[in-house]
Amino acid sequence: MLVKFTIEPESLDNANTAQITSLQRYWWTPFGVLVDSRGVNSIRNSDNYRTRLGNAHRDIFQRAFTNFQKNGWPLWAEADSIDWQNMPTRADLAQYQDTFALALIEDTRASVFNIPQDGDFCGGVEAIRFRHAGASTKFYEASLLTQQAIRRGKSVASLWQERFSPLASHSNGNQQVTIVDRYAASNIYDGHNELFNLLKFIQSDSPGCRITIWSSDRDATNQHRVDEIKRRLDDGIAQLRLSGNGVRSITLFLCYDDVFGAYGHERYIRFGEFTCVIGIGIEIFRGGNVDRETEFSLKSPEHIPTYRDREKEFRNRRKGDTWQWKS
Repeated sequence: MLVKFTIEPESLDNANTAQITSLQRYWWTPFGVLVDSRGVNSIRNSDNYRTRLGNAHRDIFQRAFTNFQKNGWPLWAEADSIDWQNMPTRADLAQYQDTFALALIEDTRASVFNIPQDGDFCGGVEAIRFRHAGASTKFYEASLLTQQAIRRGKSVASLWQERFSPLASHSNGNQQVTIVDRYAASNIYDGHNELFNLLKFIQSDSPGCRITIWSSDRDATNQHRVDEIKRRLDDGIAQLRLSGNGVRSITLFLCYDDVFGAYGHERYIRFGEFTCVIGIGIEIFRGGNVDRETEFSLKSPEHIPTYRDREKEFRNRRKGDTWQWKS
C-alpha cells in the first residue's frame, strides 16, 4: 500500500511550484515513501534537495524535514547508491526494482528511454516524468487501497502483504503499534486465534516495536474468566517466541465495556502515526481467508490527534487488569 518512489535530482531543476506542490498529494498522504541513496540525515544538508531548489520549493522540503524529525512523516527510506550518472538504458533502471517501485525522472532521460507522458514500466519499476507524477499507476492503485473494502475470501497472507506489511516493516512508522478492538479479549476467551495470527505477522516484519492492546472487559466479569483469558494469552504469546528484532513488548489493557459505546464500530490498528480503521477489527486475521467483507480506511498522521484522544479515554476507563509480556 506504500509506494516506494525516487526522484531523479535533475528533474527538480526545471520543476515549477505547482509540480512540487502536486508531489505532496502523493508523498504527504498515506501512500508515498521517498527513497534516496544519500540517506535521510545527509539529504537534509545535501545539494540533492536543498541548494538545487528555489525558495518556494525549498520551503516545502524543509517543512517535510522538520515534520520527519518530529513525527517520522512524510516517510523516507534509505537505499544503496542510485547511480543516475550510469543509467543509459531501461534495463539499468529495472535493476532497482527491489529498491523502489516508481521513478520520477527528468524529461531528457524519459525521451532516451522512450517513456510516454503517462509513463511505462522498466521491468518492475514504473518510470514516469516528474511533471506527470499524477498519471502514475502505482500511486493510483495505492490510493484505491487506502479506502477499499476488504473482500470476503481474500487471502489473509496477501492482505497483510498489501495493506499492513509496508507499515509494520517501515523503520519510521512502526515503533509503537496500537491495537484497539472491543472483542479481542472476548475472542481469546472463546478460543479464537486472530490476535496471535496478527502478532505473528508483526513479529515477522517489524524491525522492533512495542504493542499496546485495548480491549473490553465484557468477558472478564469474574476472576475465573480473567484467569482463563490470561492463561490463553500466556500460552499463545509463548509460542510466538518474541525477539527484540520483531515485537519487543506486548501490553494488554482491559477497559470497562461502556467506553467502547462511542468507538466500538471503529476498531483500528495504529502503526506509529498511520491508522488502519477496520470495520470488524482484527477478526480479519482469524483464518487463512477473510470470512466477512468489511470496510477499511488508512488515515494519515494528520488524523492522529483524534485517535490519541480516544486512547486517552481508554486509559481513563481501564480496569485494574493489565498484562505485559517482554521479549
